[in-house]
Amino acid sequence: MNKALLIIDVQNDYFKDGKLPLNNADEALNNIVKLENHFLSNNQEVIYIKHIKHQKNADFFEVNTYGAEIHPHLSVPKNSTTIEKQFPNSFYETNLQDILTKKKLIN
Repeated sequence: MNKALLIIDVQNDYFKDGKLPLNNADEALNNIVKLENHFLSNNQEVIYIKHIKHQKNADFFEVNTYGAEIHPHLSVPKNSTTIEKQFPNSFYETNLQDILTKKKLIN
């Protein structure tokens, strides 16, 4: 079975000047970037998942806002897989399961 790194909800609203900044977000981001670099340099799969809220004036991750975008310190290569979710569960009403199965990352 192959390996994949899932990078979930690393979006601007969780960082300084975002709508919902988290404690130690920059420290966590540094570790995520190291993992991302490791996977990419070893030609391993990286899948980016972002939470998007389509309600106007959403509390955070509002569609088509800077806060909903994936943090700019992540590479997100053009050929990478990015999944949009509307719920906290990355599998609920997304194609994540199908992608993982197709790429032989799960049975």
